Amino acid sequence: MRVLFVLVSILLSFSAQTFSFQVDFSDNEFSPKGRNSRKTLVLINNSRKVEAVEIYAFKRAYDETGQEINEEVNNSFLIYPSQLILQPGSESVVTVVWVGETRLEKEEAFRIVLSQVPIDVSTPTEKEDGYYGKITVLTQFFKSAYVVPKGAAPKVGIVSVRPREIEGTYRCEVMLENSGTKHQVLINLAVTLIPGLDTGSQPVTIDDLGSPNLLAGERRKIVFDWPESIPFGPVRAEFHFKDIQS
Repeated sequence: MRVLFVLVSILLSFSAQTFSFQVDFSDNEFSPKGRNSRKTLVLINNSRKVEAVEIYAFKRAYDETGQEINEEVNNSFLIYPSQLILQPGSESVVTVVWVGETRLEKEEAFRIVLSQVPIDVSTPTEKEDGYYGKITVLTQFFKSAYVVPKGAAPKVGIVSVRPREIEGTYRCEVMLENSGTKHQVLINLAVTLIPGLDTGSQPVTIDDLGSPNLLAGERRKIVFDWPESIPFGPVRAEFHFKDIQS
């Protein structure tokens, strides 16, 4: 008799309140040394069953397209306990301490990952073909963490504006760069294209370009359809966003 096991991984970056346990880690900016190099996160088990959780950290970066890149780190954070059992209705406090370099030239970004140990959510049921079905659900929560040296600040600007024809479609490619020492979340990013005076066209603002997070020293490529009211060719650009750190 064979048994069929199906593993479903649910990777989550949104509210933990949807699931059986919650994670509170609102104070996520560490100092390289001193009192603020130590933070706490709280895990709350709202379910009626025991939950097992493992906690670890990844270094975080983005490529120019906004794809997140994670690199495992072993000696940057001390997390204790790094593995724990949550009883039904209970909560646990986890201490996270930065033990990496104390002299940083710019902010460093990380993910604190909370991985739930697989939990059986169904009883094996025999089917007509002789297989048993069993589902295991694994949940991961990703929390942002930053180690911020004193005086760090973002400085975001436009590096280039390029008209491009991609697969027969006119597009505009704006390259942004954070040359500062701290990340900047560009909430509700908008770009205004300004044509030359000889074109007779008016500036056009393109809204709804998302809320990219530019880490210190990184670039981000923003691509959108070329507006019909502006002749395809060289333009200047300005960008606007809601300035809130997160």
